[in-house]
Amino acid sequence: MQNEPVFTDGRSGVFDPLVQVLNLAGNGTTYLRYSYLSDSIDREAVEKEHMNADGEPLGSDTRAGFEKGAINVQLDNANDKVASPGHIVHVDIGQGAEYYVAGKFGRARTRNDIVKGALAVKRAYNPIVTSTLTEEFGQKKFLTQAAGALSVGLTHTVVNTRAGATVVWALAAAPGFTLPGWLMIDTSTGALSGTAVAGTFEFDLIVTDTLAKYKTRKGFGRINLIVT
Repeated sequence: MQNEPVFTDGRSGVFDPLVQVLNLAGNGTTYLRYSYLSDSIDREAVEKEHMNADGEPLGSDTRAGFEKGAINVQLDNANDKVASPGHIVHVDIGQGAEYYVAGKFGRARTRNDIVKGALAVKRAYNPIVTSTLTEEFGQKKFLTQAAGALSVGLTHTVVNTRAGATVVWALAAAPGFTLPGWLMIDTSTGALSGTAVAGTFEFDLIVTDTLAKYKTRKGFGRINLIVT
Protein backbone atom coordinates (compact mmCIF):
# COMPACT_ATOMS: atom_id res chain seq x y z
CA MET A 1 0.00 0.00 0.00
CA GLN A 2 1.35 3.42 -0.93
CA ASN A 3 2.33 5.71 1.93
CA GLU A 4 0.24 8.82 2.37
CA PRO A 5 2.11 12.15 2.14
CA VAL A 6 2.74 14.16 5.30
CA PHE A 7 2.07 17.90 5.23
CA THR A 8 2.56 20.54 7.92
CA ASP A 9 2.88 23.81 6.02
CA GLY A 10 4.46 25.06 2.82
CA ARG A 11 7.68 26.29 4.39
CA SER A 12 8.23 23.08 6.35
CA GLY A 13 7.62 21.01 3.24
CA VAL A 14 10.36 22.85 1.36
CA PHE A 15 12.99 23.62 3.99
CA ASP A 16 12.47 20.99 6.70
CA PRO A 17 13.32 23.70 9.29
CA LEU A 18 15.21 22.89 12.47
CA VAL A 19 14.41 24.44 15.85
CA GLN A 20 16.13 22.89 18.86
CA VAL A 21 16.94 24.00 22.40
CA LEU A 22 20.57 23.32 23.31
CA ASN A 23 19.84 23.33 27.06
CA LEU A 24 17.26 20.53 26.86
CA ALA A 25 17.88 16.87 26.08
CA GLY A 26 15.87 15.45 23.20
CA ASN A 27 13.80 12.31 22.87
CA GLY A 28 15.87 10.29 20.40
CA THR A 29 17.90 13.35 19.43
CA THR A 30 20.74 15.14 21.20
CA TYR A 31 18.67 18.27 21.81
CA LEU A 32 14.93 18.81 22.21
CA ARG A 33 13.35 19.74 18.89
CA TYR A 34 10.23 21.74 18.16
CA SER A 35 8.20 21.87 14.97
CA TYR A 36 8.62 25.23 13.28
CA LEU A 37 5.36 26.95 12.33
CA SER A 38 6.36 30.53 11.52
CA ASP A 39 8.29 33.48 12.95
CA SER A 40 8.05 37.23 13.39
CA ILE A 41 11.73 38.08 13.81
CA ASP A 42 12.58 41.71 13.09
CA ARG A 43 16.14 42.12 11.83
CA GLU A 44 16.23 45.83 12.72
CA ALA A 45 14.42 45.81 16.06
CA VAL A 46 14.75 48.64 18.57
CA GLU A 47 15.36 47.80 22.22
CA LYS A 48 14.70 50.02 25.21
CA GLU A 49 15.91 49.24 28.72
CA HIS A 50 15.81 50.80 32.21
CA MET A 51 12.22 52.03 32.11
CA ASN A 52 10.40 53.75 34.95
CA ALA A 53 6.98 52.81 36.33
CA ASP A 54 5.30 54.63 33.42
CA GLY A 55 7.21 52.59 30.85
CA GLU A 56 9.51 55.47 29.94
CA PRO A 57 13.23 54.77 29.33
CA LEU A 58 15.68 56.17 31.86
CA GLY A 59 18.74 57.82 30.41
CA SER A 60 19.52 57.27 26.75
CA ASP A 61 19.65 53.48 26.56
CA THR A 62 17.64 53.08 23.36
CA ARG A 63 19.43 50.92 20.82
CA ALA A 64 18.63 49.85 17.27
CA GLY A 65 19.85 47.02 15.08
CA PHE A 66 18.80 44.07 17.24
CA GLU A 67 17.50 40.95 15.60
CA LYS A 68 14.66 39.69 17.75
CA GLY A 69 11.03 38.69 17.78
CA ALA A 70 9.23 35.38 18.23
CA ILE A 71 9.26 31.90 16.72
CA ASN A 72 5.92 30.11 16.61
CA VAL A 73 6.55 26.45 17.46
CA GLN A 74 4.75 23.24 18.30
CA LEU A 75 5.81 20.85 21.05
CA ASP A 76 5.22 17.49 19.42
CA ASN A 77 5.11 15.35 22.57
CA ALA A 78 3.11 15.81 25.73
CA ASN A 79 6.27 15.55 27.88
CA ASP A 80 8.30 18.07 25.86
CA LYS A 81 9.58 20.95 27.98
CA VAL A 82 9.27 24.63 27.17
CA ALA A 83 12.50 26.57 26.79
CA SER A 84 13.24 28.86 29.74
CA PRO A 85 14.50 32.44 29.44
CA GLY A 86 18.25 32.33 28.82
CA HIS A 87 18.22 28.98 27.02
CA ILE A 88 19.97 28.84 23.66
CA VAL A 89 17.85 28.08 20.59
CA HIS A 90 19.44 26.78 17.39
CA VAL A 91 17.41 27.63 14.29
CA ASP A 92 17.97 26.68 10.65
CA ILE A 93 15.09 27.41 8.28
CA GLY A 94 17.13 27.04 5.13
CA GLN A 95 19.47 30.02 5.55
CA GLY A 96 22.17 28.41 7.68
CA ALA A 97 22.55 28.01 11.44
CA GLU A 98 21.44 30.88 13.64
CA TYR A 99 21.47 31.03 17.44
CA TYR A 100 19.08 32.91 19.68
CA VAL A 101 18.65 33.51 23.41
CA ALA A 102 15.18 32.44 24.52
CA GLY A 103 12.79 34.77 26.29
CA LYS A 104 9.29 34.03 27.52
CA PHE A 105 7.02 31.44 25.93
CA GLY A 106 3.74 33.22 25.40
CA ARG A 107 0.31 32.85 23.83
CA ALA A 108 0.41 29.07 24.25
CA ARG A 109 -2.59 26.92 23.46
CA THR A 110 -3.04 23.20 23.98
CA ARG A 111 -5.13 20.81 21.89
CA ASN A 112 -5.01 17.03 22.23
CA ASP A 113 -2.00 17.45 24.58
CA ILE A 114 -0.06 19.25 21.83
CA VAL A 115 1.21 22.70 22.83
CA LYS A 116 1.67 25.54 20.36
CA GLY A 117 2.97 28.98 21.21
CA ALA A 118 5.28 31.89 20.49
CA LEU A 119 8.81 31.70 21.89
CA ALA A 120 10.38 35.15 22.25
CA VAL A 121 14.01 35.20 21.06
CA LYS A 122 16.93 37.58 20.56
CA ARG A 123 19.82 36.83 18.21
CA ALA A 124 23.10 35.73 19.83
CA TYR A 125 26.22 36.89 18.03
CA ASN A 126 28.97 35.82 20.42
CA PRO A 127 30.43 32.29 20.56
CA ILE A 128 28.44 29.82 22.70
CA VAL A 129 30.18 27.10 24.72
CA THR A 130 27.61 24.34 24.25
CA SER A 131 29.36 21.86 26.58
CA THR A 132 28.54 24.06 29.60
CA LEU A 133 24.84 24.57 28.81
CA THR A 134 22.40 23.07 31.33
CA GLU A 135 18.65 23.14 31.75
CA GLU A 136 18.71 24.56 35.29
CA PHE A 137 21.56 27.06 35.12
CA GLY A 138 21.76 28.23 31.50
CA GLN A 139 25.44 28.69 30.62
CA LYS A 140 26.76 27.10 33.81
CA LYS A 141 27.62 23.50 34.66
CA PHE A 142 28.34 21.81 38.00
CA LEU A 143 30.95 19.02 38.10
CA THR A 144 32.28 16.82 40.91
CA GLN A 145 35.27 14.49 41.13
CA ALA A 146 37.85 13.10 43.56
CA ALA A 147 41.30 14.63 43.94
CA GLY A 148 43.80 13.49 41.33
CA ALA A 149 44.05 13.67 37.56
CA LEU A 150 41.25 15.81 36.14
CA SER A 151 38.57 13.46 34.83
CA VAL A 152 35.49 15.65 34.29
CA GLY A 153 34.90 18.52 31.89
CA LEU A 154 37.98 17.65 29.86
CA THR A 155 36.69 18.58 26.41
CA HIS A 156 34.54 21.49 25.33
CA THR A 157 32.63 22.53 22.25
CA VAL A 158 31.69 25.90 20.82
CA VAL A 159 29.22 27.09 18.19
CA ASN A 160 28.34 30.44 16.64
CA THR A 161 31.88 31.29 15.59
CA ARG A 162 32.49 33.03 12.26
CA ALA A 163 33.87 31.29 9.18
CA GLY A 164 37.58 32.04 8.82
CA ALA A 165 37.90 33.43 12.34
CA THR A 166 40.71 32.56 14.74
CA VAL A 167 39.23 30.93 17.84
CA VAL A 168 41.26 31.00 21.08
CA TRP A 169 40.30 29.53 24.47
CA ALA A 170 41.31 30.91 27.87
CA LEU A 171 40.43 30.61 31.58
CA ALA A 172 39.28 33.25 34.04
CA ALA A 173 38.26 32.99 37.68
CA ALA A 174 34.59 33.62 38.46
CA PRO A 175 33.86 36.52 40.85
CA GLY A 176 34.80 35.57 44.41
CA PHE A 177 37.06 32.70 43.33
CA THR A 178 40.74 32.27 42.49
CA LEU A 179 41.80 30.36 39.40
CA PRO A 180 43.60 27.18 40.62
CA GLY A 181 47.25 26.93 39.62
CA TRP A 182 46.89 23.24 38.74
CA LEU A 183 44.24 23.86 36.06
CA MET A 184 45.38 24.22 32.46
CA ILE A 185 43.61 24.74 29.15
CA ASP A 186 44.62 24.04 25.56
CA THR A 187 44.16 27.45 23.93
CA SER A 188 43.36 25.94 20.53
CA THR A 189 40.88 23.21 21.56
CA GLY A 190 39.55 24.22 24.99
CA ALA A 191 40.60 20.87 26.51
CA LEU A 192 41.22 21.04 30.26
CA SER A 193 43.90 19.15 32.16
CA GLY A 194 45.67 19.11 35.52
CA THR A 195 45.95 17.31 38.85
CA ALA A 196 42.97 18.41 40.90
CA VAL A 197 43.25 19.16 44.61
CA ALA A 198 40.39 19.27 47.11
CA GLY A 199 38.28 22.39 47.08
CA THR A 200 35.52 24.26 45.29
CA PHE A 201 36.49 26.13 42.16
CA GLU A 202 34.42 28.25 39.82
CA PHE A 203 35.82 29.55 36.56
CA ASP A 204 34.90 30.69 33.08
CA LEU A 205 35.93 29.24 29.76
CA ILE A 206 36.48 32.29 27.56
CA VAL A 207 36.27 31.88 23.78
CA THR A 208 37.63 34.71 21.62
CA ASP A 209 36.60 34.87 17.96
CA THR A 210 38.87 37.19 15.95
CA LEU A 211 38.30 38.03 12.29
CA ALA A 212 40.30 40.60 10.34
CA LYS A 213 38.51 43.94 9.78
CA TYR A 214 35.68 42.97 12.14
CA LYS A 215 35.06 43.43 15.85
CA THR A 216 36.33 40.69 18.15
CA ARG A 217 33.60 38.57 19.70
CA LYS A 218 33.81 36.81 23.05
CA GLY A 219 31.68 34.11 24.63
CA PHE A 220 31.93 32.17 27.86
CA GLY A 221 30.69 29.15 29.76
CA ARG A 222 30.97 28.84 33.52
CA ILE A 223 31.97 25.72 35.46
CA ASN A 224 31.64 25.04 39.16
CA LEU A 225 34.01 22.21 40.06
CA ILE A 226 33.93 20.46 43.44
CA VAL A 227 36.98 18.29 44.17
CA THR A 228 36.62 15.96 47.15
